Amino acid sequence: MLLIYIRQIRRNQWSQIASQLKQNIKLFDRIDESNLCKEQKRPIEPEQKGPEEFCGSGCQRFVLDFYYEELEQYEKDLIEWVTELDENEEKNEQS
Repeated sequence: MLLIYIRQIRRNQWSQIASQLKQNIKLFDRIDESNLCKEQKRPIEPEQKGPEEFCGSGCQRFVLDFYYEELEQYEKDLIEWVTELDENEEKNEQS
């Protein structure tokens, strides 16, 4: 986009630059900032534990127990995130 503006400046096409900037400003005005703030980031998958993290003492709560709990929560969060994205896309298509 910037290269287009530079070429137009070199050709003294100021009216085209001004009209394009006005169009871009109108597009930005349409964006609802409150919805942008509400968007959630994609959940991050937990890192699988390596053998160096096992103490070997036969703990009651094994390291993998924590990993699988985190993985289960990640899967729930991911399903919720995908569902929310689908709902937002449907709303945007309807409007």
